[in-house]
Amino acid sequence: MSAGHAARVVVHRCDACDGVFCAGEALDELIRTVWTRLADLPVRVVDPAATGIECPRCSGALVPSTVDERPVIERCASCAGFWLDAGELDELRRAVERIDDATMDRIMGSDGGRRLQAALLKRTTGGG
Repeated sequence: MSAGHAARVVVHRCDACDGVFCAGEALDELIRTVWTRLADLPVRVVDPAATGIECPRCSGALVPSTVDERPVIERCASCAGFWLDAGELDELRRAVERIDDATMDRIMGSDGGRRLQAALLKRTTGGG
């Protein structure tokens, strides 16, 4: 397991499988969404049985979990860190982007959102 820095976060990468482990806050930085923080989403346990893999940070049990059906990622039951297999970071980013899109649709569909759209349109077209 090797430690590396991606942007402002520390990630631990498995040299054998190319999986990564990082804290929840670090994962938010890696995903870089506009509206959604991973910590604000309900992380649902998919299978309460631990994977048998120890957390590289605290040796706690990694439990299969998800925020949006796919991907199934492992979350440490002790320190709340996340283990992502190779490719799951991109898959998780797409899942959170879908949640962001739904949030934006709700905002823009509200009365306040429609007023914001009208004000922005007025501003960009030079209407006074």
